[in-house]
Amino acid sequence: LEQGIPHDKFPLLGSLCKRCQEAMQDESIRKSKLQDCVEVILADIHPGFEEEFIDEHTLYSIDLALHSSRIALEVDGPSHFISSASHKSDKITNGATLFKKR
Repeated sequence: LEQGIPHDKFPLLGSLCKRCQEAMQDESIRKSKLQDCVEVILADIHPGFEEEFIDEHTLYSIDLALHSSRIALEVDGPSHFISSASHKSDKITNGATLFKKR
């Protein structure tokens, strides 16, 4: 979309672009129980991790960051995956997680 494709040629692109921007700027935090558990354990081991740190370069939210050691942790709980309809044990990374890890 940033390559100069005119939105009047593909009206859906304008709508899609707007929805993508809104999703990326969504500041609501959705923490999993797994992430809560990891935070509690890390706080006991090494205090000082910042939760839901926003990276100024990418504007991505990082689950846990320890600035003094330049450590960033992402906790990929169940909501980061989708199940295969044919093989329930097969987990496929969802689109949002794939995009963030590219």
